Amino acid sequence: MQETFIASSSHLQRADYDSETRALQVTFRDGQTYEYAGVPYDVWLGLQNSGSAGEYHARQIRGRYPYEQL
Repeated sequence: MQETFIASSSHLQRADYDSETRALQVTFRDGQTYEYAGVPYDVWLGLQNSGSAGEYHARQIRGRYPYEQL
């Protein structure tokens, strides 16, 4: 199932998560999009519920999961 989160962040624009493949796509305000592999659903929920999506991404996602720039 595909889910979308529109971030109210100065760095992140949106994030899309596929629970079947555990792939997380993060699009930044500058237009760059990255896809992270193997992201657990609770991390996806944490991104949505964080006070700052940009800070959460930096602390809990970036550098922890394999990624590629799309």
